[in-house]
Amino acid sequence: MNSCNFIGRLTRDPEVRYSQGEKPVCVARFTLAVDRPTKRGNEREADFLTFKALGGRGEFVEKHLKKGMRIGICARAESGSYEKNGSKVYYTEFICEGFTFCDGKQGNTGPAAGGYMEPPEDYEGLPFN
Repeated sequence: MNSCNFIGRLTRDPEVRYSQGEKPVCVARFTLAVDRPTKRGNEREADFLTFKALGGRGEFVEKHLKKGMRIGICARAESGSYEKNGSKVYYTEFICEGFTFCDGKQGNTGPAAGGYMEPPEDYEGLPFN
């Protein structure tokens, strides 16, 4: 079974592209900051996870998800590799299968109290292949 559930905040607006061909497919990518429990009291750390939504789910992401929104996602993990500067780079991303709005009403697109975490400066994410 390959099923993962996350709750977190979008670190920026999703990047949306359409495939080429007779029937273009929407491909939306975004990063979610997901809190990680720590043993240091109230300090919070986050993992920055890459998500991809395809087709109708990609169009949903394009229309409804914005930077700072808190959402729940059901996804499946997918891994792969690509060449960068002569080196093989391995990655894991999550393919979206369902969404839940966690900010209350759907129209609330601003960050909640406490906001969201920016990704670290050295975080490059994954390129579109």
